Amino acid sequence: MTSPGPIPNGRYSHDLLLHDSDAELVAATRAFVELGLASGGQVLVHSSEDRVAMLREAVGSHPRLDYGLDCDLYLSPSS
Repeated sequence: MTSPGPIPNGRYSHDLLLHDSDAELVAATRAFVELGLASGGQVLVHSSEDRVAMLREAVGSHPRLDYGLDCDLYLSPSS
């Protein structure tokens, strides 16, 4: 994952996807990524290691698309 620069105030969006199956996750993630890239934005997809591998294979790569692991992006209060 590349190190993103500062995000200007008002220019950041965070979405959450609730899904019932891997197929639903892939379809919705693909749509989210396509929309984000079409807008000219930088897109970050993150989840568990297994899901990131599945999404990376299904969605592919792009210079403005990064993948990250939840364990690297979130810190627990005890860490």
